[in-house]
Amino acid sequence: MKYKSKDAATETLKRFFAQAPDKDEVSISEIFVATGRDADAPENNMSWLSNNLTTLRYHGLINSVYTYDGRKKLDKIRLTLAGKKALGRIEDEPSDDGELSGNRVSLEDALRVVNKFKKENPAFEVVFTVQLKS
Repeated sequence: MKYKSKDAATETLKRFFAQAPDKDEVSISEIFVATGRDADAPENNMSWLSNNLTTLRYHGLINSVYTYDGRKKLDKIRLTLAGKKALGRIEDEPSDDGELSGNRVSLEDALRVVNKFKKENPAFEVVFTVQLKS
């Protein structure tokens, strides 16, 4: 299967999130409204959406959010970090990518990883202390 380019996928993503510039999730119905899809053709809409989501997932721009009421049903799509960067919502931070500066782990590397973990997991209270051995 041949996928659309990342630039084309980014343009699709912009259309999907056009009416929700401050949200990282949009519902399927919001996507149909934002893109002007015909509300009277749900099967055609879902086929069209499925094709577009395949490309967006391939480029790592979105994750799907499902509901479960006896069966799995697509409810929303959520931007990934790459999706947020593609839409210009966040800037690249080269020092915050989790890469270590060398073979040894410095205190700065450890702090950078802990801070990244804190940002990505706000539900956790993270306590990180460093003390000299006595």
